Amino acid sequence: MKKRESNIPVHRIHLIDEEIRRGTYPNKKILAKKLEVSERTIFRDLEFLRNFYNAPMEFDAVRNGFYYTDPDFYVKSVTLSEGELFSISLFDKLLSQYKNTPLEKKLKSIFEKITLSLPDSVQVDSGFLSKDITTISEPMPVIDVNVFSKIMESLQSRTTIEFDHYSLDDSQKKNRSIDPYHICCKGGSWYVIGFCHKREEVRIFALNRISNVRITKLHYSIPKNFKVGNYIDSGMGVWASEKIKYKIRIKCSKKLATVAREYKWHPNQELEIQEDGSVVVSFETTQMHETLKLVMSLGPDAVVLEPEELADLVVESAQNILSNYKKKA
Repeated sequence: MKKRESNIPVHRIHLIDEEIRRGTYPNKKILAKKLEVSERTIFRDLEFLRNFYNAPMEFDAVRNGFYYTDPDFYVKSVTLSEGELFSISLFDKLLSQYKNTPLEKKLKSIFEKITLSLPDSVQVDSGFLSKDITTISEPMPVIDVNVFSKIMESLQSRTTIEFDHYSLDDSQKKNRSIDPYHICCKGGSWYVIGFCHKREEVRIFALNRISNVRITKLHYSIPKNFKVGNYIDSGMGVWASEKIKYKIRIKCSKKLATVAREYKWHPNQELEIQEDGSVVVSFETTQMHETLKLVMSLGPDAVVLEPEELADLVVESAQNILSNYKKKA
């Protein structure tokens, strides 16, 4: 963690804040004498108070002192437990998982504001963790910060956007116009759910496949009957085209039983412990393709019991993989 900018002690800021809120109209000379520092130091403190805390502070020439234009303003302090302080120490490490994403800069800003609000006697230093803790992030697509910002802006202002987009199976960019309804993040990948003017239906677009976003002057309203749960499964995936809910049952071998009991693959999952030591995991979802990826990642130690459609997809995928290696042979 970096040292506090300008080395401004927070306790001195709180004392200055108290003096101003008391309504005595203190000036630099009075504050310097009371706090036993130079007037130059008080000047820096006042600038920090105005710039960092956005203090509504003005100077009254008649009363020769400072006052707040908003009588309800005060400098807020943060009190944390030992466990919370340790969590903040981990923040720098965990922040690496958001590297190259639009949220990285904002999260760093929040982190700095929290640490700057702590008393001077409290030091937050994640450096000591560098040798003891390692975080490994999943590969994440790179998202253009401008794309992220403009889509968020259009969602907040309820304004239609246009952009260039290429689908997963088509590298050719195509122009799209949508009314953004919802933003979704899954495993570091960000998606916008909205009404597509060309298809005349709600579609999902991956932000990393979007470029050249233009905010139009057209305004829209999100339909009252729109429910994000009809288009995504927060426990599994974001395939909007799959709207049929399937009952999934996967048998994990005894070798994989411990993993099956420990992992929470879906919020509504249920476990059935079998006499042979195997475990049957069951849940309901519309996300057949995401479930397929889960089953394939478990290898031969996972067998789909139902539905038959998922079992067929596993067989087809396995045959395609096998055929690729046969061609090489």
